[in-house]
Amino acid sequence: RARRPQLESGAPLHPRSSWLRLEERTHIDLSGADLGRLVMPKAAMQHLSTYYPDEMDAVTAKLEGDEHGGDAGAGKVHEGLVWTLVDGQSGQNKNDWRKRRLIMKGSLLHVQLDKKRGGALKQICDLRSTVECRTTILGRFQHCLAVTYNYEEGAEATITFATESKQPMLDWLETMSEFSLYIARERAAYTRQT
Repeated sequence: RARRPQLESGAPLHPRSSWLRLEERTHIDLSGADLGRLVMPKAAMQHLSTYYPDEMDAVTAKLEGDEHGGDAGAGKVHEGLVWTLVDGQSGQNKNDWRKRRLIMKGSLLHVQLDKKRGGALKQICDLRSTVECRTTILGRFQHCLAVTYNYEEGAEATITFATESKQPMLDWLETMSEFSLYIARERAAYTRQT
């Protein structure tokens, strides 16, 4: 059986990182933003848990649950009214936003298509597929979150939503952070800056 390629630090590379040339593997900072895509998840978790213990507790607990047959759609439900950015819009104008009910069931993020409670849901993404997360200010909204995720091999999309005050955004970040290293890091940064 062939040995899996490793970084110089000994962390095993993720199979989708096979494109890395050997000389590039020695220059990867394990705590860098590409960590989740380049190394095996357990190695990444061990490294991040050492350097970011508070932020990683919830993520570690969730991943341990997944290894024992955890279902992405199972678990607690979090929901609330948010402003979602219309695809392709800048967010600077009022018409760029739609008020929608965002619903998170386990690690699955949904948006309610009509304004009536109990209406049809559209699944947006599984937060475990997040590849980037950032808080920002867009137009009249001071509390915006952009989550970029993989939805099929090699394809990415972004959902951007805003809350009208700080506390609902903190609640969303807290709830979502247990499913993604990227969101957990952004939550820590957002908490420090606000």
